[in-house]
Amino acid sequence: MPTPIRRANEAEILDRYWGALGIDDYPFSRAQEQYRLAVAAGLVWPMTAFTRYELMNDRGRAVLLTMLDRGARALVDNRSLQLLPT
Repeated sequence: MPTPIRRANEAEILDRYWGALGIDDYPFSRAQEQYRLAVAAGLVWPMTAFTRYELMNDRGRAVLLTMLDRGARALVDNRSLQLLPT
């Protein structure tokens, strides 16, 4: 989803998702941490696909660049790299 829409709704979406799970021994802080890790993992596919960039048509390139842009912004917004081991 476009970055401004994600930014405006991300916290509420995560909260609703967590609430709908109905799991008593799964604290919201853990859900947030796992979400932040998933944001980092979400960049793996577009980064891998980028190796085929020159073989893509214009539409494929545009989609890939959009995925990378949105994924990188989400990574920064969620401070996801802080969770990865150094």
